[in-house]
Amino acid sequence: MKTHVSLPWNKTDIAAAKLYDYVKTHTDILQQQHVVNVVTNIDDVMQHVPELVEFFAEHKVTPKFGVVFYAKPDKTFPPHIDFGKMKRFLFPVFNCQGTRTEFYRVSSNDTVLITLENGRQYYDVKITPPYDVLDCFELNQPVVLDTSLPHGVSRDCSTDLSRISVAVATVESLDHFLQ
Repeated sequence: MKTHVSLPWNKTDIAAAKLYDYVKTHTDILQQQHVVNVVTNIDDVMQHVPELVEFFAEHKVTPKFGVVFYAKPDKTFPPHIDFGKMKRFLFPVFNCQGTRTEFYRVSSNDTVLITLENGRQYYDVKITPPYDVLDCFELNQPVVLDTSLPHGVSRDCSTDLSRISVAVATVESLDHFLQ
């Protein structure tokens, strides 16, 4: 099974701009600056970004909930496994060019469940560089990825801007994308 698959989409930039506008005008994410921000009212997002409605219809899936990932300029997402171990869509929103999502080979003994200040959980992967990288991608178009695999995000250090991406879990399985 694959770690991820990119889904080229000619409306990526339009959707990214509208998602960024949604984050700015409909949430307090930029003020709170939590790393992980669950968006339970996915229908509200779909109304604001109708291109996503088309995207999900084209791929025959129903969005269930979204997660906005916010990374300050000096932060990376070190090796981790998402809680829930789901396959998800991931969309670039802001300043994702030049960043790399990497998948790592690790032992199951190297993971520890962590609870963030906002109550969200993930599995921290206790490994030290150099990492054994299995695969990687730059987030410049929608991707389906397997978040049950150890992964992390390295940032583009040439910018002092925050990075924002949006993951969307669906009602239907996304396994067929990764086979």
